[in-house]
Amino acid sequence: GELKKAGLKHRLKKIILKNVKDHKTVFGAPLVKVPSCSVICCGSTLSIPIVVTEMSSVLRANAHVEGLFRKAGSQTRQK
Repeated sequence: GELKKAGLKHRLKKIILKNVKDHKTVFGAPLVKVPSCSVICCGSTLSIPIVVTEMSSVLRANAHVEGLFRKAGSQTRQK
């Protein structure tokens, strides 16, 4: 009701849940099924997915690389 009155369209998206059978699945898998490690941060022990810690290590090791976080240019300007 209120969203429609404000001129906003609200569409319900279909949620598709896939059975996670492959233990190597990382993206789209429930966090409780993803391999994780414990990290101490601010005096608390946190459970972080291993893939996140590995990505963080790669980013730190390659932070000096130019263009690592570069946004792609305009497609029309590239042509």
